[in-house]
Amino acid sequence: MEHFRIILTLLQFLKKDISFNCIRDMVLRGFELEPFKRHHGEKIMEIVGKMKLKNPDFIHPVKFNALKNILLTEGRYNWEAMIELRNPSFFPEHSMIYYKEFDSSILNSFRIEVTDSLHKGHDIVRSFPRTYKAFIYVDTENSYTTLPHGTDLALLTFCDIATRTVLLWRVHKMSAHQMRQIQGVIRGISEMRQFACFGAEPFFESPQDVQYQRNDGTLISLKEAVKESVGLDIDKRETMSDWTKEILTKDQIVYAAMDALAVHYIWSGRRIRLG
Repeated sequence: MEHFRIILTLLQFLKKDISFNCIRDMVLRGFELEPFKRHHGEKIMEIVGKMKLKNPDFIHPVKFNALKNILLTEGRYNWEAMIELRNPSFFPEHSMIYYKEFDSSILNSFRIEVTDSLHKGHDIVRSFPRTYKAFIYVDTENSYTTLPHGTDLALLTFCDIATRTVLLWRVHKMSAHQMRQIQGVIRGISEMRQFACFGAEPFFESPQDVQYQRNDGTLISLKEAVKESVGLDIDKRETMSDWTKEILTKDQIVYAAMDALAVHYIWSGRRIRLG
């Protein structure tokens, strides 16, 4: 990820929520291109410092120092700081995103599957019943860069209420041919079941878009729509994390699953409210 692009992205999130894990992912990807020039590193640390002032719990001091040691060394490889920064979290077993709804009997019944296998993904999607009338709710996550299949699409998320299944289908290593195969499977299912999404999802053919306008005519955000529809606060801090990393974090898995499930909440909530 280009260093100047990282700065521009972080500036956009000064007034929004973003997790430290996202910043870490961007910095690590940027370092893969080349070490950070000092003025770029200083600007990133300035932005992170402002985020830390706004929320003292935003970043652990150990991680803050590791980030500083990587960004301000200008060409020198600090392997100790790099190892510390690559560690998923200060408490690796602890997930920062928590939803009390996942403790309920309804959401406890959901099976969350994560796979990068073409065949396993096919099998799970094909297991969704074709005669069930409810939507299959979908969402996508993108990479920082163009992937082998020619786009930045890194993850397809499917939520099927009928089977209580959420599939996180990692497609970041797929070829263009394999992506066409996936689209063929989706096309076959769409003859019997319709897909629903929030906002434009061009990978899917003619899905039902449940995004709607505010009273002032502007499009509502996913976070606002879920809150308005069913009173649920969803966490959007992982949106800029690295969806191509070898192993997704617990927070990424919960985030992606909840985004697709949120589409169901919005659709169901608005149907109830609007009659």
